[in-house]
Amino acid sequence: MYSITEGACPKEVLVNVTIDDDCVVLACGEDNVVISKTVTANGDNYNEFFVVGGVEDCGFVIELEIFNRWGAKIYQSSNYQNDWNGTAHRNSVGNSDKVPTGTYYYVVNLRNSGLKPFTGPIYVASE
Repeated sequence: MYSITEGACPKEVLVNVTIDDDCVVLACGEDNVVISKTVTANGDNYNEFFVVGGVEDCGFVIELEIFNRWGAKIYQSSNYQNDWNGTAHRNSVGNSDKVPTGTYYYVVNLRNSGLKPFTGPIYVASE
């Protein structure tokens, strides 16, 4: 029941509200994206992978590139699944494929999001 007072004569109006829960608005903006700062793939189940989170239900395709400090691309995925654990493509870092401990740089593009690419440093501890 909703009451309206106009001048000296109050009125009461019955209002019906219908909620359509078939339509859900997802938080899929820039402020919702959470990106790892550290990868320590040492088997302790903490920071094992580089994770792009907060947009799992948004339908975006995650594109990821990882570069070393000299700007050489060491990892690339056009459909990233939160599975990079500090390894490099091919034998670009030696026989182990594990990158040395240090700071690397990422470019994350959320395809179909309309958002600008996200860039930043990622610290990898390989020991």
